[in-house]
Amino acid sequence: MINAAEVQKVSTALQKSAPKVLQEGSSVNVRIISQKSDGSYIGTVAGAKVNIHSSKPLLLNQSFPATVSVKNGVIYVIPKDLTGMISLSDSAALKIIPSDSIAQKLNLPNDVLMSSIIEFSQGMELKLDSFLFSKIKNIAVRFKGKEISAAKLLLILVQKNISLSEEKIMELLDFLEGGFYDEDSDDDFCKDGINQINEKKGSWFIIPFKIVNLSDDEKVLAKGLSRFFYTSEQKLKMLNLECVSSEKKFLFSLLFEGSECKKIRFNCDDDEKEFVKKRLSKFSIPLEYVPSSELEGFNGYENNYFSFEGEV
Repeated sequence: MINAAEVQKVSTALQKSAPKVLQEGSSVNVRIISQKSDGSYIGTVAGAKVNIHSSKPLLLNQSFPATVSVKNGVIYVIPKDLTGMISLSDSAALKIIPSDSIAQKLNLPNDVLMSSIIEFSQGMELKLDSFLFSKIKNIAVRFKGKEISAAKLLLILVQKNISLSEEKIMELLDFLEGGFYDEDSDDDFCKDGINQINEKKGSWFIIPFKIVNLSDDEKVLAKGLSRFFYTSEQKLKMLNLECVSSEKKFLFSLLFEGSECKKIRFNCDDDEKEFVKKRLSKFSIPLEYVPSSELEGFNGYENNYFSFEGEV
């Protein structure tokens, strides 16, 4: 029995961070989120949450484009046009100090499995915990060929303080990775395990679904899984849909801000791409076609996060 409480329950929010590199001339968007009690600000640069110290007042929810400049190994983000808000002089550059590898800072092996564990835990807003990450990896390697998927599922179980046997976890992995596509499989195959996940607060919730033709003896037209991702404030951040119809696979990831869908990322067969684009374009929401590997399973984060401190 893999006991989640034994592994260690975690819930502290984490500033997101990941290894994507900013390059000379890159365009990024800067947004001011809030002002701190010490007069500094919290903002985002290309999606990364940062602390910003400004010599001039900034406006909450202020958003502006900026250009990346690299000088002597130091990264600056320079506002493109802030007339009447911030001077475009050198003092208006956001100085970025990249952090070292998280795995290195935590004294952990910097391999693919550990990187996946850290990245997924960041998306779930879990705290940096070397003991937890090592324990998750040691358990995940027991699931040969499914190590990364197992690690993600284990982090979900830990966050929700759910204990399942290795056999049950393997059943859930098989179900989540394609078992629901089989017309001959039992629809209640993993009902208890999924119900346990959905009954407790946490980042992820899983809902299997069918699309049927009511006028044709409820003939199944498509089957799939919907995966809902919520922030620590229990606000919907992302909805992933994985659907198979007529042996064709469709993947969608809807990204939310507040209560509104701000972007749809999707993947499908090349011959279906234009059809899907046409159907989705009526919602007037930005669309992006991405590789299936970015959307399958519990993926879907736009992993353009990095960590740094900044000054304006």
